[in-house]
Amino acid sequence: MGRVRTVRQATVFVVGVASILAFAVPRTPAYVNPALVPQASVPGIVFDVSTTTLLYLDTRTRQLVLIDRATSLAVTVPRVPGGRTPVNGYLGGGRVIFMAEAANSTDLGVYEWSGTGAPTLLEDQAFIDSLRVAGDYAIWSNRSCWLFRRDLATGATVIVSFNACGGNDVDAAGDVVFWAPRGSPTRSTGTQTARPSS
Repeated sequence: MGRVRTVRQATVFVVGVASILAFAVPRTPAYVNPALVPQASVPGIVFDVSTTTLLYLDTRTRQLVLIDRATSLAVTVPRVPGGRTPVNGYLGGGRVIFMAEAANSTDLGVYEWSGTGAPTLLEDQAFIDSLRVAGDYAIWSNRSCWLFRRDLATGATVIVSFNACGGNDVDAAGDVVFWAPRGSPTRSTGTQTARPSS
């Protein structure tokens, strides 16, 4: 995922019960499928959606917002300390996990928000664009190229590799694919080492 682009507003469309999404800027072009029905209009960039929740970045306030799709009630994720602003975000395990950057655009952190209190810092020196989420699992790398996997449902974080900076992915079962030193893909299925406490 690249850097966040600022747009004024996005309209979210849904087709049937499968919640297949497309979104467009306020003036919907004529070529958009007429079977698409507007679901919500948000002043920002949609980052993720589930059957119950829509997560977007409000480009006016630079904060993440959750919208309950059944009731349209909105909840704003509290700001993170240090002036960092979200650059992406995902839903998983009943939580929000996101990367936020400082004004210098090189200082990235990975945060998790459970719905109460302030977001929790999981990594303060994240490798750019390394956060990936599938199901209840999230992975990211830090600047030392340590690759972490977090179970968003239980809150358990493990180290998958000590040498995996980018090109990594995770599936909904928690299996992680990452690049080993010589560029060959490696698969991990849960035999990781526990992360040392700080």
